[in-house]
Amino acid sequence: MRILCYGDSLTAGLLSNWTTEFEPYSQTLERLIPNSEIDHIGLSGWDTFQMISALDANVAVDVKDVEWKPAGLRAALRSTQTQT
Repeated sequence: MRILCYGDSLTAGLLSNWTTEFEPYSQTLERLIPNSEIDHIGLSGWDTFQMISALDANVAVDVKDVEWKPAGLRAALRSTQTQT
């Protein structure tokens, strides 16, 4: 089973606005769902409009200067299709 967790700072697992520490919930899912392939894209500081505008983006940098490749939801889904 493959799961992609996609969203904002909650998906990124940002622990606080004053830190660069992350603990994404995708790590918990990996422990709870054996034999699964789980990835995440958590765009800290992005809102829904920004995520929709970047559906096909191959690269994005969030407010914590984390670079995501691919960044857009459609781009991420396309990249997983080419891996299977």
